[in-house]
Amino acid sequence: MSVEGKIMAKAPKVMPAQGDEDALTLYAAVGSALSFWEASEDALMDLFKTLCGEVEPVASIAYVQAPRKVRVSMIRQAIDSYGHRMLDDERSDIVSALNRLDKLAPTRNEIAHGHVSNQTIMETGESGEQTIMAQGHYLLPALSEGGWQQRTPRFHHTFDTIYAFQEDVRDQRWLIVQAQFRMAMREQEADQEAGSEWYMQHRTALDIAARKIPASDYQRYFKPMVEW
Repeated sequence: MSVEGKIMAKAPKVMPAQGDEDALTLYAAVGSALSFWEASEDALMDLFKTLCGEVEPVASIAYVQAPRKVRVSMIRQAIDSYGHRMLDDERSDIVSALNRLDKLAPTRNEIAHGHVSNQTIMETGESGEQTIMAQGHYLLPALSEGGWQQRTPRFHHTFDTIYAFQEDVRDQRWLIVQAQFRMAMREQEADQEAGSEWYMQHRTALDIAARKIPASDYQRYFKPMVEW
Protein backbone atom coordinates (compact mmCIF):
# COMPACT_ATOMS: atom_id res chain seq x y z
CA MET A 1 0.00 0.00 0.00
CA SER A 2 1.47 3.33 -1.03
CA VAL A 3 1.39 6.57 0.92
CA GLU A 4 1.07 9.78 -1.07
CA GLY A 5 2.06 13.13 0.35
CA LYS A 6 2.77 14.04 3.95
CA ILE A 7 0.33 12.39 6.34
CA MET A 8 0.13 13.52 9.94
CA ALA A 9 0.89 10.77 12.46
CA LYS A 10 -2.11 11.66 14.62
CA ALA A 11 -5.27 9.93 13.43
CA PRO A 12 -8.02 12.24 12.10
CA LYS A 13 -11.11 12.76 14.24
CA VAL A 14 -13.38 11.18 11.65
CA MET A 15 -12.74 7.50 11.04
CA PRO A 16 -11.74 7.07 7.37
CA ALA A 17 -14.39 5.38 5.27
CA GLN A 18 -11.97 2.73 4.06
CA GLY A 19 -9.84 0.79 6.50
CA ASP A 20 -7.15 -1.68 5.55
CA GLU A 21 -8.19 -4.68 3.52
CA ASP A 22 -6.57 -7.26 5.78
CA ALA A 23 -5.40 -7.46 9.37
CA LEU A 24 -1.87 -8.56 8.44
CA THR A 25 -1.20 -5.15 6.88
CA LEU A 26 -1.91 -3.50 10.21
CA TYR A 27 -0.02 -6.07 12.26
CA ALA A 28 3.08 -5.55 10.12
CA ALA A 29 2.75 -1.76 10.33
CA VAL A 30 2.47 -1.89 14.13
CA GLY A 31 5.57 -4.07 14.47
CA SER A 32 7.62 -1.93 12.11
CA ALA A 33 6.59 1.35 13.74
CA LEU A 34 7.38 0.14 17.25
CA SER A 35 10.77 -1.15 16.09
CA PHE A 36 11.62 2.30 14.73
CA TRP A 37 10.50 3.85 18.01
CA GLU A 38 12.83 1.57 19.97
CA ALA A 39 15.63 2.49 17.57
CA SER A 40 15.08 6.15 18.47
CA GLU A 41 15.29 5.23 22.17
CA ASP A 42 18.59 3.43 21.50
CA ALA A 43 19.92 6.51 19.71
CA LEU A 44 19.04 8.68 22.71
CA MET A 45 20.78 6.23 25.04
CA ASP A 46 23.93 6.32 22.89
CA LEU A 47 23.82 10.12 22.96
CA PHE A 48 23.52 10.16 26.74
CA LYS A 49 26.44 7.77 27.15
CA THR A 50 28.54 9.83 24.75
CA LEU A 51 27.82 12.99 26.72
CA CYS A 52 28.40 11.76 30.25
CA GLY A 53 28.73 7.98 30.38
CA GLU A 54 32.46 7.76 31.06
CA VAL A 55 32.69 10.51 33.65
CA GLU A 56 29.35 9.69 35.28
CA PRO A 57 28.92 5.89 35.06
CA VAL A 58 26.22 5.80 37.75
CA ALA A 59 24.15 8.19 35.63
CA SER A 60 24.21 5.70 32.76
CA ILE A 61 23.00 2.93 35.05
CA ALA A 62 20.20 5.16 36.34
CA TYR A 63 19.28 6.18 32.79
CA VAL A 64 18.48 2.67 31.56
CA GLN A 65 16.34 2.00 34.64
CA ALA A 66 14.34 5.22 34.49
CA PRO A 67 10.93 5.74 32.81
CA ARG A 68 10.93 7.66 29.56
CA LYS A 69 9.96 11.04 30.98
CA VAL A 70 12.87 10.89 33.42
CA ARG A 71 15.27 9.75 30.69
CA VAL A 72 14.34 12.72 28.52
CA SER A 73 14.91 15.05 31.47
CA MET A 74 18.33 13.46 32.05
CA ILE A 75 19.29 13.97 28.40
CA ARG A 76 18.25 17.62 28.52
CA GLN A 77 20.35 18.14 31.65
CA ALA A 78 23.30 16.39 30.00
CA ILE A 79 22.98 18.73 27.01
CA ASP A 80 22.97 21.72 29.38
CA SER A 81 26.13 20.44 31.11
CA TYR A 82 28.08 19.11 28.12
CA GLY A 83 26.49 20.91 25.20
CA HIS A 84 29.71 22.86 24.62
CA ARG A 85 31.04 19.69 22.97
CA MET A 86 28.48 20.09 20.18
CA LEU A 87 28.23 22.59 17.37
CA ASP A 88 25.26 24.92 17.53
CA ASP A 89 23.40 23.18 14.71
CA GLU A 90 23.95 19.77 16.32
CA ARG A 91 22.58 20.93 19.64
CA SER A 92 19.63 22.55 17.87
CA ASP A 93 18.89 19.36 15.89
CA ILE A 94 18.95 17.20 19.02
CA VAL A 95 16.67 19.52 20.99
CA SER A 96 14.29 19.70 18.03
CA ALA A 97 14.24 15.90 17.76
CA LEU A 98 13.60 15.54 21.50
CA ASN A 99 10.68 17.95 21.32
CA ARG A 100 9.18 16.16 18.33
CA LEU A 101 9.57 12.70 19.89
CA ASP A 102 7.82 13.99 23.02
CA LYS A 103 4.85 14.94 20.85
CA LEU A 104 4.92 11.55 19.11
CA ALA A 105 5.06 9.57 22.37
CA PRO A 106 1.25 9.48 22.88
CA THR A 107 0.83 8.10 19.35
CA ARG A 108 3.44 5.46 20.14
CA ASN A 109 1.35 4.40 23.14
CA GLU A 110 -1.77 4.18 20.99
CA ILE A 111 0.02 1.95 18.49
CA ALA A 112 1.57 -0.20 21.21
CA HIS A 113 -1.69 -0.76 23.09
CA GLY A 114 -4.22 -0.74 20.27
CA HIS A 115 -6.50 -3.53 19.11
CA VAL A 116 -6.80 -4.53 15.44
CA SER A 117 -10.50 -4.73 14.65
CA ASN A 118 -12.55 -5.46 11.53
CA GLN A 119 -15.34 -2.89 11.42
CA THR A 120 -18.39 -2.23 9.26
CA ILE A 121 -20.20 0.88 10.45
CA MET A 122 -23.66 1.46 9.02
CA GLU A 123 -25.88 4.52 9.14
CA THR A 124 -29.63 4.30 8.67
CA GLY A 125 -31.28 7.13 6.78
CA GLU A 126 -34.70 8.65 7.38
CA SER A 127 -36.35 6.31 4.89
CA GLY A 128 -34.68 3.26 6.40
CA GLU A 129 -31.93 2.80 3.83
CA GLN A 130 -28.53 1.82 5.19
CA THR A 131 -25.24 3.35 4.13
CA ILE A 132 -21.78 2.00 4.91
CA MET A 133 -19.89 4.82 6.65
CA ALA A 134 -16.66 2.94 7.40
CA GLN A 135 -15.43 -0.51 6.53
CA GLY A 136 -12.18 -2.41 6.94
CA HIS A 137 -9.51 -3.11 9.53
CA TYR A 138 -8.58 -0.36 12.00
CA LEU A 139 -6.33 -0.10 15.03
CA LEU A 140 -8.65 0.94 17.87
CA PRO A 141 -8.39 1.22 21.66
CA ALA A 142 -8.29 -2.04 23.57
CA LEU A 143 -11.69 -3.59 24.21
CA SER A 144 -11.01 -3.40 27.95
CA GLU A 145 -11.53 0.38 27.79
CA GLY A 146 -15.26 -0.17 27.38
CA GLY A 147 -17.59 2.15 25.52
CA TRP A 148 -19.04 1.71 22.05
CA GLN A 149 -16.05 1.20 19.81
CA GLN A 150 -17.96 1.76 16.59
CA ARG A 151 -19.19 5.21 17.59
CA THR A 152 -16.71 6.72 20.03
CA PRO A 153 -13.18 5.34 19.59
CA ARG A 154 -10.59 7.36 21.51
CA PHE A 155 -8.25 6.90 18.55
CA HIS A 156 -8.13 4.99 15.30
CA HIS A 157 -5.26 4.22 12.97
CA THR A 158 -4.78 2.61 9.60
CA PHE A 159 -1.61 1.69 7.74
CA ASP A 160 -1.32 5.26 6.46
CA THR A 161 -1.27 6.98 9.86
CA ILE A 162 1.03 4.34 11.38
CA TYR A 163 3.43 4.61 8.45
CA ALA A 164 3.47 8.40 8.76
CA PHE A 165 4.31 8.03 12.46
CA GLN A 166 7.15 5.66 11.60
CA GLU A 167 8.66 8.03 9.05
CA ASP A 168 8.46 10.94 11.48
CA VAL A 169 10.28 8.90 14.13
CA ARG A 170 12.87 7.86 11.54
CA ASP A 171 13.59 11.51 10.73
CA GLN A 172 14.11 12.42 14.39
CA ARG A 173 16.37 9.43 14.99
CA TRP A 174 18.50 10.44 12.01
CA LEU A 175 19.05 13.91 13.47
CA ILE A 176 20.18 12.43 16.78
CA VAL A 177 22.45 9.79 15.25
CA GLN A 178 24.16 12.25 12.92
CA ALA A 179 24.81 14.82 15.65
CA GLN A 180 26.13 12.19 18.06
CA PHE A 181 28.36 10.64 15.38
CA ARG A 182 29.91 13.95 14.35
CA MET A 183 30.63 14.87 17.96
CA ALA A 184 32.24 11.49 18.67
CA MET A 185 34.38 11.68 15.51
CA ARG A 186 35.66 15.17 16.38
CA GLU A 187 36.69 14.04 19.85
CA GLN A 188 38.37 10.93 18.50
CA GLU A 189 40.35 12.97 15.98
CA ALA A 190 41.35 15.45 18.70
CA ASP A 191 42.68 12.59 20.85
CA GLN A 192 44.73 11.25 17.94
CA GLU A 193 46.18 14.66 17.13
CA ALA A 194 47.18 15.24 20.76
CA GLY A 195 49.52 12.24 20.78
CA SER A 196 49.63 8.92 22.59
CA GLU A 197 51.01 10.23 25.90
CA TRP A 198 48.32 12.87 26.25
CA TYR A 199 45.70 10.34 25.21
CA MET A 200 46.78 7.86 27.90
CA GLN A 201 46.70 10.53 30.59
CA HIS A 202 43.31 11.70 29.35
CA ARG A 203 41.95 8.16 29.52
CA THR A 204 43.42 7.72 33.00
CA ALA A 205 41.74 10.92 34.17
CA LEU A 206 38.41 9.59 32.90
CA ASP A 207 39.00 6.28 34.71
CA ILE A 208 39.72 8.15 37.95
CA ALA A 209 36.55 10.22 37.48
CA ALA A 210 34.63 6.99 36.91
CA ARG A 211 36.22 5.51 40.06
CA LYS A 212 37.88 2.72 38.11
CA ILE A 213 41.20 3.92 39.54
CA PRO A 214 41.46 5.24 43.13
CA ALA A 215 42.04 8.98 43.16
CA SER A 216 44.70 8.50 45.82
CA ASP A 217 46.85 6.60 43.30
CA TYR A 218 46.90 9.35 40.67
CA GLN A 219 50.66 9.90 41.04
CA ARG A 220 51.28 6.36 39.81
CA TYR A 221 49.63 7.20 36.51
CA PHE A 222 50.40 10.86 35.85
CA LYS A 223 53.77 12.28 34.93
CA PRO A 224 54.48 15.80 36.19
CA MET A 225 53.58 18.34 33.54
CA VAL A 226 56.64 20.42 34.49
CA GLU A 227 60.01 19.04 35.50
CA TRP A 228 61.33 21.02 38.45
